Amino acid sequence: MATQFLPHLSQDFTKLLESKKKHDVIIKVDKSNNEKTFCAHSIILETRSVYFENVFSNKQFRKENNIFILEFPDLSSDIFDILIRYIYGGIINLDNKKASDILNLLTACGRFKLKELYDYVQQDLIEHHPDWLFQNLFLVQKISFKNSDFTKLQNYWTTTICEQPEILFNATDFTSVDKEALLSICKEENSCMEENELWDHIIRWGKAQNTELSEEINNWTPKIILSRIQNYDNAINQYGGGPNFNDLQLTWTFNVDNGATYNKKAYNKKIHNEGSFIVSEYEVFGITRKRQ
Repeated sequence: MATQFLPHLSQDFTKLLESKKKHDVIIKVDKSNNEKTFCAHSIILETRSVYFENVFSNKQFRKENNIFILEFPDLSSDIFDILIRYIYGGIINLDNKKASDILNLLTACGRFKLKELYDYVQQDLIEHHPDWLFQNLFLVQKISFKNSDFTKLQNYWTTTICEQPEILFNATDFTSVDKEALLSICKEENSCMEENELWDHIIRWGKAQNTELSEEINNWTPKIILSRIQNYDNAINQYGGGPNFNDLQLTWTFNVDNGATYNKKAYNKKIHNEGSFIVSEYEVFGITRKRQ
């Protein structure tokens, strides 16, 4: 039966980091006034991090006196200290860390592709800093949806918005929300918002991405195109001129209660038929004018 002495191994590698013995890498982090230098070992860095493996394989460094020089002026020295100690010792401690620092740490984990930390850091934020997350939903959205692996924070954001959609849709900067974040709401079945109302907000968002559109909705053409469908199997053709697999076109009418009904017309060689459709079937980037 094998016996593990991992704590001793962790301590020894941490001592190696601190002693700087036989290092062949110098890493400079933070801006000039707060710049801090770390001495490290290329074999450990590239073994523990795919990012550093690529750096050394692709020669993305400069060399002085047989020492590799790496610089990260945009990275906090405190954040990098946590990461380099984890890389060497396999230990991370987030006790007494501010939520903003932990979120920055998550971003750095993504940068250095330390995937084993993604869920741990996200869960720490969700469990120990829920109030801060709620107060900074737009920042959470901006960071979490930039990395497809930050699913815990993405799900937290989407669930929160679906439960309280006014937080997003009544915000002055709603139209700056990321496309993927907006789509996550469309795909959520438990939203506290009617589908037609959601589409109204999607159109408002899409219009903001295309500033050449008229300010008055009455001046728009009756057919609105929601552009650049990524999933071509779900794409809808343009009326006239043959199929167009990059555009989703909607016809819309408003009822007396200011509600809206949206219908599709599918290219007859695709699997879709005319009629109503579900928002979550489609991916939307923005609204453009109907081609003439």
